[in-house]
Amino acid sequence: PSTEQECLRLTAVLSHPPTGRSLRVSTTTPGMQLYTANYLDGKTPHPDLCKDGSSYGQWQGICLETQTYPDSIYSGDADSSDDEFSKG
Repeated sequence: PSTEQECLRLTAVLSHPPTGRSLRVSTTTPGMQLYTANYLDGKTPHPDLCKDGSSYGQWQGICLETQTYPDSIYSGDADSSDDEFSKG
């Protein structure tokens, strides 16, 4: 296995007990951004643009975005995965 595969680790598990559905997120990055759809109001995006004309209200969506830390280019960490970005 490559070094990247060796560093892959489970970072989040979401589950819905009534249906038995679950989502497991594994990553090699040190950070994760969580979006909770707090801004959704059932009108935006317009239901015509949504799957099957659905509307989505507050907290009816979630996104887990794995990433490096936002300030990692300033950390001086030689192991930063944003190495190319920090070189300019």
